[in-house]
Amino acid sequence: MTAPANASYPALPPSPIDFGDLLASALRLFGQRIGIYALLALVQAVVTLVVTGIVAAVVLTQLDMPQGPEQLAGFMVQLALPLFLISAVSALTSLYVASIALGVAEGSAWGQARSWREAAGRTKGTLARFGWVQVLLSAVGILLTVGLMVLVFASLATVLTTSQPTQDQAGAILASIGVLLVLSLLAIPVGLVLITKFSLGVPAAALRGRSGFGAYAESWRLTKGHFWRILAVVLVAGLLMSLVSSVAQGIVQNGTTVDLSDPNALSGIDLVTFGIVQVVMQAISAFGSVFMQVVLFVVYADIDRRQRGEVRPIGAPMLVQPQQYAHPQPPYNFPPNSWQ
Repeated sequence: MTAPANASYPALPPSPIDFGDLLASALRLFGQRIGIYALLALVQAVVTLVVTGIVAAVVLTQLDMPQGPEQLAGFMVQLALPLFLISAVSALTSLYVASIALGVAEGSAWGQARSWREAAGRTKGTLARFGWVQVLLSAVGILLTVGLMVLVFASLATVLTTSQPTQDQAGAILASIGVLLVLSLLAIPVGLVLITKFSLGVPAAALRGRSGFGAYAESWRLTKGHFWRILAVVLVAGLLMSLVSSVAQGIVQNGTTVDLSDPNALSGIDLVTFGIVQVVMQAISAFGSVFMQVVLFVVYADIDRRQRGEVRPIGAPMLVQPQQYAHPQPPYNFPPNSWQ
């Protein structure tokens, strides 16, 4: 069932789109262009693995491995830059792939079969507008992670190297444990709120041209009044794709495990097989991320319609005449061919 011909995104059901139709529409759009989505996932997987492999090789050859618990904290500090490089490249690659996926999904919602090039033209400039924010957030995330790990390892070293810690040392250890427990308890609810409120940041940057933190501000505004519905959609879609990815990765990995401690396993066909398996498993994980972007596009399209008054009247049948829909064209609305 689709919206009237003069409504935005005519290939989607009329708004308001209920929970079941949101997921069903996302699955339908995803299935229509599954080939290009699979290619996007493969590109993301290859770039991520190549960068991770290069950085890991540099780390193994340039950094001295810790010889005891007292050296772990210092080693984590040394790992901060390599981890940031991996995180930043992964974030930029994910953003590029997400923008292309959104462009393709938008085309499908307008009844168009956009190519990669056309989708890239529609979302042109997303990396420049929004990429620096992703890199900055990656840096903040790495700093917080490394800081927490340094705190943990420093406390662990104190416990393992001191037979009878002083009162101050014991207090520091207990304080570290307390901080970790509090952060763990706060991480889940705070994380869910932030993920939901900022979930439309990439669509706002790619499809509405918002820049920097303005994209997240736009997402915060768009999600107002839709928090619980978006949270439910994100959780269900995320759990669904996690389950599918886990099963698929288990099938791929079964029987193809290479023992890296065996010198004979590091040459010939076994090593090639290991590399292919890693790419496929990473691509399966990226495939789920691409699907999530299609889900978020359908959510975005529904909210976009609501803001412009294209809402089916309460009690009206699902199939209504086009003239029953108001169809204003506010300045922020992009026509379907604006990318040309």
